Amino acid sequence: MNKSFIQLAVSVLGIFGSVVPSLPAQALSLQEATDQAFRKNGIERVSMLSEVTPRNIGSKSYAFKPVHVVPQGNGYVIVTDQIDPVALQSLNKLAQFHSGSVIRLNDFRNLYKMPSARAHLIERLRQANPKYVAFAPKLETLSENGLLAIWQLLLNYGNGQLNVYPGFLMAEDSTVLSQLVDRAINCQPMQISDVRPVVVSQFTDPKSGGMRSVQKAKVMEDLFEELNINCPGLVVRTNTAPPDPAVFPKIGSLGTVQQKQNLVRQLPPEAAKAIGASNFLLMFGHGSTGMSCSLDVDAYRDVPMKNDIVLCGSCFSCTPFVSDILQKNNGRRREPLIYRAIANGAQVFWGHMHENSGFPELFVAFESLMKGEQVGRAYQETMNGIFANTRLQPQQFVMSEQELGDEDAVKQRNHVLFVMVGDPAAQPIAR
Repeated sequence: MNKSFIQLAVSVLGIFGSVVPSLPAQALSLQEATDQAFRKNGIERVSMLSEVTPRNIGSKSYAFKPVHVVPQGNGYVIVTDQIDPVALQSLNKLAQFHSGSVIRLNDFRNLYKMPSARAHLIERLRQANPKYVAFAPKLETLSENGLLAIWQLLLNYGNGQLNVYPGFLMAEDSTVLSQLVDRAINCQPMQISDVRPVVVSQFTDPKSGGMRSVQKAKVMEDLFEELNINCPGLVVRTNTAPPDPAVFPKIGSLGTVQQKQNLVRQLPPEAAKAIGASNFLLMFGHGSTGMSCSLDVDAYRDVPMKNDIVLCGSCFSCTPFVSDILQKNNGRRREPLIYRAIANGAQVFWGHMHENSGFPELFVAFESLMKGEQVGRAYQETMNGIFANTRLQPQQFVMSEQELGDEDAVKQRNHVLFVMVGDPAAQPIAR
């Protein structure tokens, strides 16, 4: 075969494409994909906040390392103040499924006021020797101080470390709680190749920081791309952001939506369809009570989230119905995203009661779940890293009435107000 014929063949194949189908690039491991996405986007991995370089502090371009403490116990305990018969029946069913037990309290809300009650609960836990501790408070009894009291007693129980796998079992009513329990009992780990993610991010303005949440969405999309997993995204622009849809051609693959007034009250049809078909929703952007990433929580009302994992980096996605800090709005507070997601069928939800950094902590929970760890371990690894970065001693977590009115005191405790709903023993993704 002469040289000119070979050149002609190559030229023809170049025009019409190779007759041999190209194989997709081999997916990287989760660790390799993470390293690649972090390098590409300038994300640092740190143990302590003091390790973050100044340029990455403001952009939140870092993630904490997980801190795992092996539980010494092997039992399963549910701690609840529920009195509704339907709720109690569901919790007892879950405890029996795990060969565990239920510890009943009179009132989660008063736990922070009663050191003797916390000491008694610690003693009950020592007797039960748990690996998993699921907390199932009534909606009106889990306040900021209620969560702080839980951390305080668990850290005292573990001699300064969180040495159990915790989780919350909460829903807007006993029927939805029963459905959450059934999802926990019937949980079947999916393969990582079956993960169908969607990422929602927010563009606030062209100034420094306005692109921050979109940049975090890009980190996740790059990571999933290395895993050969498609990750469509929706970008929500606030009314101060430029309307040009060409700014995010890849990250906004589900389109971009422009906020007209205070909130975007309806998801674009393509985005609603994609979220309904997904099983892993990641959200980055600003939030307030009843709103995440400029999207009204009610925009998700008809979006199915069957067995979904929802990790929300927006602020106020888990605001208490009866708050110790935002007392003026008690009784008039809009539904936070956490309860809408659980009502729509989610099996796991990660969020924060107030303002938070979003990505640095959320990524730890994400990575742990993607590795095939149980919900409680993902929560524990994240919170232990956060506890290592707080200047407070465990016995200082609970706020006094005077401290509730002190902005600095509230800010100190705010770092640990993360909530993860889901059965701590559940394993959503296979190893």
